[in-house]
Amino acid sequence: MTIAQIPPAPTEFTVLHLGLGSFHRAHQALYLQRLIDAGDTRWSLSGANIRPDMADVVAALQAQGGRYTLETVSPAGEYRYEEIGAIREVLPWERSLAHVIARGAAPSTRIVSFTVTEAGYYLDDKGKLDLSFADLAADIDARGAARRAATT
Repeated sequence: MTIAQIPPAPTEFTVLHLGLGSFHRAHQALYLQRLIDAGDTRWSLSGANIRPDMADVVAALQAQGGRYTLETVSPAGEYRYEEIGAIREVLPWERSLAHVIARGAAPSTRIVSFTVTEAGYYLDDKGKLDLSFADLAADIDARGAARRAATT
């Protein structure tokens, strides 16, 4: 997919966020919603799933046009519900990531962001890198192979 083939962004400026997880939806999307609610409607979020997980969440967000209800609970146990509509484009995972790359390269995309929560650090009980995780070990092996290939 080329930049010319991707649909125009729904607003003047787009933030492409890599991932559609709970942390992002409860923080960055909320803050952008507050900006929109305050009158700055130039911005929108394009959320991209870059892994083949969370299919149910992605499908639900797509079906709802990116809208969802955020539930927050105060320390006093008071519940608050807020509709979030800042995610205006949901890009599901597909192997080539062509849609994600095209959105990232589009002129309207001004920010590409991602979050890494504690589960993404792969640390052991002593705070050291835990190489027993298959995803992490594969990434390190691939990077090492690329380096070796570049020097031969």
